[in-house]
Amino acid sequence: MSDEYEFDAVDRITFGALGPPGRRTFYLQATAGPDSVTLLVEKDHVIALSEGTEEIFKSAGYPEESIEWDADSMALEEPVEPAFRVGTMAIGYAEDRDLVLIECRPPAEGADDADLEAAPDLGVGRGPSARFWITRAQLEALSAYGLVVAAQGRPICPLCRVPMEPEGHQCFASNGHRTEV
Repeated sequence: MSDEYEFDAVDRITFGALGPPGRRTFYLQATAGPDSVTLLVEKDHVIALSEGTEEIFKSAGYPEESIEWDADSMALEEPVEPAFRVGTMAIGYAEDRDLVLIECRPPAEGADDADLEAAPDLGVGRGPSARFWITRAQLEALSAYGLVVAAQGRPICPLCRVPMEPEGHQCFASNGHRTEV
């Protein structure tokens, strides 16, 4: 398969993470017929897509039927060999097809995270890309499971929103008044 992945009718799509909390590696994996692809994503991608689906549902409506899922049915399938690292992930809804599009592109060459935030379309037209057309029910299951995967890591500090280490957490939001959260 080339470095452009176009899955017009996704059979299965999931997030997953491998490794211990604090050092986990996150993946997005999709299958359409005999073809499958695994992409390396950031935890922030998982959370943003999972939380951002509410906008899709506001405009398109919730699916009439939900997909039954559990951790086993959503687990990553071997081999977990990523095709590329995702820099930008976009989500949209095609009303005429009643399908949701998830588009993934690598980071722009030579761009750091600040560059990507300032100009998220830098990577368009360069390098590999992946486009997944999924149903609203698939999006609902992916979103719900994405939040489960993200929550399995280090707890998030309620004050500064930074992951807390098992050894302790010096919260900058407490202005030095509190040593533990």
